[in-house]
Amino acid sequence: MNSRFFCTGFAWFVMLLLIGCNDPFSGVEQHEKYQIPEELAEKLYTQVKAEEDLSTYASALEITGYDEIFDKSGSYTLLAPSNSAFELFFQDHPNYQSIEDVPVGTLTRMVKFLALQNSWNEEELRKLSANNGWGSDDTDEWKSSFVYKKETILEEEPRKVWMDEEGRIVDSLNASSYYLRPADYRKFMPVFTREYFEFNEVEKEDYELYFDRSIEINDDIYMAEAKIEGEGIFASNGFIYTIDRVVLPPDNTEEFLENNGTYSLFLALIREFSQGDQAYPYYVGSFQPGLEKINTTNERFPMYNHAGIVIPTNRAFISFIEDYLLPQGGLNGIPESFRELIANSFYVAGVNPIFTNELEKGFYNAAGEIVLLNQEKIVKETFASNATLIEYDDFIIPNIFTSVGAPLVLSNKYRLFLDAVLQSGADNALKAMDQDYSFYIVPDLKLEEDSSLYISDNNDRLTTFDYASSSEVQHSSTILKTRILNQVALGFPEGLATKEFLPNLAGNYIVAEKQLDGSVLFSGKEFSTFGYNQPDTSLRIKIYPQEITAYDIQNGKSFEANGWFNYSYRASDGIVDRLRYNYIEFFNALRQTGYLSQNEQEILFYNEDLQHTIFAPTDEAFLNSDFESLSPDEKKKFVKTHFVVGSIIFTDGKEPSDFYRTMAGGAINLDPGVDVIHLLEPDGSPYYTVDVASENSNVMLTTVKPEYDDDQQFTSYATTAVLHQIDTVLYTTILTE
Repeated sequence: MNSRFFCTGFAWFVMLLLIGCNDPFSGVEQHEKYQIPEELAEKLYTQVKAEEDLSTYASALEITGYDEIFDKSGSYTLLAPSNSAFELFFQDHPNYQSIEDVPVGTLTRMVKFLALQNSWNEEELRKLSANNGWGSDDTDEWKSSFVYKKETILEEEPRKVWMDEEGRIVDSLNASSYYLRPADYRKFMPVFTREYFEFNEVEKEDYELYFDRSIEINDDIYMAEAKIEGEGIFASNGFIYTIDRVVLPPDNTEEFLENNGTYSLFLALIREFSQGDQAYPYYVGSFQPGLEKINTTNERFPMYNHAGIVIPTNRAFISFIEDYLLPQGGLNGIPESFRELIANSFYVAGVNPIFTNELEKGFYNAAGEIVLLNQEKIVKETFASNATLIEYDDFIIPNIFTSVGAPLVLSNKYRLFLDAVLQSGADNALKAMDQDYSFYIVPDLKLEEDSSLYISDNNDRLTTFDYASSSEVQHSSTILKTRILNQVALGFPEGLATKEFLPNLAGNYIVAEKQLDGSVLFSGKEFSTFGYNQPDTSLRIKIYPQEITAYDIQNGKSFEANGWFNYSYRASDGIVDRLRYNYIEFFNALRQTGYLSQNEQEILFYNEDLQHTIFAPTDEAFLNSDFESLSPDEKKKFVKTHFVVGSIIFTDGKEPSDFYRTMAGGAINLDPGVDVIHLLEPDGSPYYTVDVASENSNVMLTTVKPEYDDDQQFTSYATTAVLHQIDTVLYTTILTE
């Protein structure tokens, strides 16, 4: 019953439709409301066909079938090479005598690349502001950016990408699976105008670097290497611009490397860090070499980003491996982080092109290092679709390979120390090229012998055996970094003073003490001991470093040391307890003058963030002074006279003779010499001499850093003051204003 009802209803519906819709649009084409105005321009292909100088381009549209496409729906901007432009093209490509000789596939790609999506008039081509990448918004929000690439209708076909089990892109022989990587974005056409040059402070030489033509920065518009000739031709579905060169679709970086076997080793290197994600197959720095629309974390930006990349030849790559990596077994013998560092060294930091200024003055790469290319080694400059490429017959060697950290990377003797450097991030400090470091490296055998650093059997992590607690500890990266930077000094012993104090990168000092036999004994603030946090101070070790000379080090010297420099912390290492227990009368003077905090844990005028040199009077010297006879204000100034602020002055003669500011406000005349510090009257006459031979001179005082270790507090600190005991007092008459 329901079936009969449905059939009957459907029949009535059809009859009503036929009756009500009998030629419903009859006569519409005659109604003036629907007439096409005679002055309305024709469609794109029809307009091209009417231009005598575009006859070759018109033939290209006909051969590829885009004559019909461009004369239907859609909105496009056609970049039409003139007949003379095609003549130049045929001269440069002698295999083609006419447009009919060009393979249809090649011709189709050309036609599609010369067709911009959407209709752009001349004013819009010149716009530098961006709104969703379309360059149609002039608000101040987008004035800090620029648009100089327009989307074409050329999009690559999906391609098969092979992956290994970890999702890295590999060749098919080593793959476990594959996926079809879609063509994520279309090709883009670069647009260069006077507005672009002026806004971005780009010179015409920057353009000429990549395109084989000379230009003048005037009102011309350039589409890649082609210049627009004359005014645009308006069509009902877009614009046509005549250009004086045929522009072929450029490769992106990945395509360029795939098509040029000369750079296959570099391609293999960056693919090592590829991840099997269909949207972002792999990236180095902030750039995806295989994508057209780069740095797409914000969709408003893709049309004005262009990367800068230096591409080393295989010859240069092999030379680097032979010179630096053969002892480690080649590229795969070094840690993955360093292989990635090598790849990052060839990318400009951020997403920025390489122009003439970067070639002449250098640029920062994605590894954070300054690169200055040898221009004689530049093979060619290529403007790819997503990057400027500098083909380079040389190698950008990361700083770590020529720094004091080179032995860590290039030798197998220091793998534990290298792991610690990488885990803590200390490698960035080691590779600074504008320094003169001395780096004291402990070899693996020694680290394992005293268990101060080893790989735990429990969890395969870097571990230290704490002798005080008889337990394993795994340091935080902060403490591990501090331990390493305590081994890196600024400068070297000069060999003049008995004791020299070399500032290290952790904010402390390495002590180099000459021995009677002419050797030099090295230590930290404390004597070095066997193992970490060793309570038995009788288990001392003596460190006589030996220089490592096998490597070309450009920022100092590396040494092999048989132990760590010891930097422990005790309350007596601080200024308050040092004075409280060793200089009782001077401490009482601080109490009497009101310069101690209520709990007597701080000296109120003492700033631990500043450096100090303190001349501490013995109790006998203080009792023999006339301190008690001074007025309250004189007492305060008297106490502060013993604190020099802003400098740490040892008896190694490294600081200049000068008037040094004290906490009393005036300055004291100091002459730091070799093994002595002369305290002088304002007129230069002698007042007192500090001697290196005193056990109570050169006493380093420390301040606890805010970062605490995970397993034990108060192990991370910096030396902020040095104390020298004196057998006299410093009266305010010694000061000058």
